[in-house]
Amino acid sequence: NAERGLFGALGTDSKVSNLTIKGKSTGGGAVTGYANGSNVVIENCVSYVEINGTTNNVGGIVGYANSKAVIKNCANHGNAAGAGSVGGIIGGFVGSSVTITDCYNTGNVTATGSKAGGIFGSSGYGITVNNCYNKGEVKGASLAGGIGGEAKGETHWSTGAVLSATTVSNCYNVGKADKAAFGSVDAGSATVENCYYLDTLGKDANAEALAEIDMKSAPMGDGFKLVCKDYPALKWQTDVTEHSASGDGTVVAPTCTAKGYTEY
Repeated sequence: NAERGLFGALGTDSKVSNLTIKGKSTGGGAVTGYANGSNVVIENCVSYVEINGTTNNVGGIVGYANSKAVIKNCANHGNAAGAGSVGGIIGGFVGSSVTITDCYNTGNVTATGSKAGGIFGSSGYGITVNNCYNKGEVKGASLAGGIGGEAKGETHWSTGAVLSATTVSNCYNVGKADKAAFGSVDAGSATVENCYYLDTLGKDANAEALAEIDMKSAPMGDGFKLVCKDYPALKWQTDVTEHSASGDGTVVAPTCTAKGYTEY
C-alpha cells in the first residue's frame, strides 16, 4: 500500500536526515510512504531503492505528504513505479504548503495510470518546488512530465477560488519524458518560473527549451553550480567536478570552460 518505506508514516514535527537507503519496496517511498503530520522535515537523504508499486502515491523519497512538510537536499537513483501520482522525489499530496527544494532524480518513473513526474507526480494542493532537476525517463498513461505530472494549486471545491497556489521554479529536465517538462499546468493556480528542458525532448509551452550546449550553462540560480562535461548540479553535491573560469573565459587546466562541457 501507499504507507510503505523505511518509516511507514511520519507524524507531526518528525525529522529524518542523513540517510542512504538501498533495497526493494512494493509501494510508498524509500524514506516514508506518508509524511502524515505537519512540519515533517526530510533532508540529506539518498535512495537507491527500487519501488514497484500497484497503488497511487509512489515516490522515490516520499509517497505522499500532508501540510507543511519539507523535503530538502535529497536524491533518488532508484526506479519508481505505481498506478498514478508517481514522482522521482514525491508522488502526491493531501495538504498545502509542502516544499521540495534542492533535490534531484536519476531513476525512471512509471505510472500505469495518470500523473507521473521526474520530481513530483500530482499536486492539487499549493506546493513550492525550487532548485530541482530530473535525468530519469518518465512515462505514464497521461499527464507525464519530466519535472511534474500535474502542477495545480488548491482551489475551493465550489467557487474554484485559489486557496493556495503552486510555484515551480529553477528546475530542469534532461530525461526522456512523454511531456518535456510538465504533463499539465493549471494556469489559474500554478506558476512556473525559470524552468528548462532539452530541445530534443519535444515542445512544452510551460518551460523553455535549450540546446545541450546551452543547458550545460543554464542560468539556474544560486542553488546550482556548473560542472565539467555535464548539466548543472546542486551546490550540495560532492560527486561532480565543479568548473572554474575567469570572467573573460580564460581556463586553466584541469578545469573546464564556462560552458561546462570541455575538459583540459
